[in-house]
Amino acid sequence: MAMSLDILPPDKRREVDAIIAARHGKSPAKSASRPRHSLGHMNHTEERFSDYLITREIFKKSLGWRFEAIKLRLAKATWYTPDFSEIQPDNSVIFYEVKVRWEDDARAKFKIAAETFREYRFIAATWKNGEFALEEIHP
Repeated sequence: MAMSLDILPPDKRREVDAIIAARHGKSPAKSASRPRHSLGHMNHTEERFSDYLITREIFKKSLGWRFEAIKLRLAKATWYTPDFSEIQPDNSVIFYEVKVRWEDDARAKFKIAAETFREYRFIAATWKNGEFALEEIHP
């Protein structure tokens, strides 16, 4: 039985188009607005970064990591969810934010989190030229 994708609601259609495009190595059509991140689901860059964290864990440079497991309150109605949290062998915590390209608002929120929660380390991981560039954000 054949099914036309035209019967799907617009949000589901975009999701299906993205999956199909990914399987064929193509980018889905760009929408006018910024795509929403689906909480709890890694994008391709985050999946690459999780491979890096798995390697750190295997080589005992980390006790473990979690994806989008913690929300930090920055102000009354403002929250920040780090992409990854990692426990170090000394039980300290590092929060990672993973990007291909930084938007000004995301960078600002990340810096505010680093200033507000000085007891943790904050590292920006940017995918450049086939590898991650890591930058620690100091308050």
